[in-house]
Amino acid sequence: MVRALGKTYVLGNVSVIDGNYVCTVPLELNNQLSVLLDLATRYGFISARLLAKEKKWSPEEFEHNVRDLRTKGVLWVDKQCPNNPHFYFLSHLGTDFAKFADFMRQF
Repeated sequence: MVRALGKTYVLGNVSVIDGNYVCTVPLELNNQLSVLLDLATRYGFISARLLAKEKKWSPEEFEHNVRDLRTKGVLWVDKQCPNNPHFYFLSHLGTDFAKFADFMRQF
């Protein structure tokens, strides 16, 4: 069932606002999520290698912190780099990738 609220249409946890779909997922904003969001904003993606370089996280620490986000569909994974998959927050897909290209030149 669709309810109209002005220009917003509510579809469960998905809303249509001025022709754009907005999905809300309840998450607790904690320090680890803040770190992930900050790096995603700066680089356009996150990865275990990026977190190891920037924040000294172990691969296990990285996986622990992204597991719930992946399950809820907040992160998409790009496995084209088999040894270092990149994860993208849906909210950051429009990020400028110049910083990403600069970062990747280091490897």
